[in-house]
This record gives sequence, C-alpha cells and structure tokens, in this order.
Amino acid sequence: DWEGIRKAKTRAVKQLVSGVEMLLDGNGVAKFVGQARLLSPNDIQVTLADGSPTMIRGRKVLLATGSTPLLPPIPGLDSPGVFSSDEAVDLPGPFTTLAVVGAGALGCEFAYIYAQLGTKVSLFEMLPQIAPTEDADVAEVVDRAMRKKGVHVHVGTRVLGVRNAEGRKHVEYECEGE
Repeated sequence: DWEGIRKAKTRAVKQLVSGVEMLLDGNGVAKFVGQARLLSPNDIQVTLADGSPTMIRGRKVLLATGSTPLLPPIPGLDSPGVFSSDEAVDLPGPFTTLAVVGAGALGCEFAYIYAQLGTKVSLFEMLPQIAPTEDADVAEVVDRAMRKKGVHVHVGTRVLGVRNAEGRKHVEYECEGE
C-alpha cells in the first residue's frame, strides 16, 4: 500500500519536527532561520530569509544545517524522471524497475524498500563494497540482505550516464571485474 507508506512517512516527519520544536521552545532556545556563518565559538552571522544580516552571540550554539542530496556529475542525472533521495520519498508509487546510484546509507535504504515493494532494483556503487563508510563485515551483511531481496548489486561500478531510449531511462555504466 504505497499511499499508506507515504502517509506514515509524512506523519512520522511531522511528529519528529514538532517534537524537536517543542523541546527547543520548552528550553528557551532562540531560533533563526537563514544562512549562517560561525564567526567564533560564540558568534554567528545569520542572513535571514528577507536578506537582512543578524549578528548573534550565545554561550551555546546549535547549527541545524539540514541536508541537500548530493548529485554526482553524471550526464543525464538532471533530466526529468530522475529523482534525488528527497523526491524519492514522495513519488506516486513503486516502479517496475529502478536504478539507484550510490550505495551509501540512503541508497541502500531506498533500494531495500523498493525491492520489498516488488520493484526490480539495480544498485550501483563506484567503490568495492556497498555501505562504503561501514566496516567490511557490516557491508557484507547488508550486501547479502540486498541480494536476498533480489536487488542486483553492482560494486566497483562507475555510472557513465543516464539516457532516454524507447520511453525509458537507461543507465550506462562500466564495471571492474563483474
């Protein structure tokens, strides 16, 4: 039930965000939204959404930087029908096939979720193991779980580009010894 999954995800995100906001408010934390620059351990310059600069001084500073998906410089990744991790959580439904570029934590998570939903998933990682920032024994367990779910894991594989052909996306890649 894809729609149920999306609704549960939205509820969980809202609950986490409101919980953090309540904790901050309850502890008297001042919040500033904008672009920040840490000038010293206690001084911050924030450019607010309206463009106005604000200097802030505090004994304790928490910079909540958020995140932005990393899109590697691969031709075709910016074309319609190619999604970042931010967009992948709000797609209208599972696909018949899916290629996931990058087998870090998020890539593995999405590959596994979509495979659980019946999508034929190919997972591409340039480095010699998936979950490359993890210990080799952890990565091996994750790799086995992926393959058991039917994920086609390609390690030591460089994605060269994504192109349109016959109404579908095609991933062009080269492998080391596969």
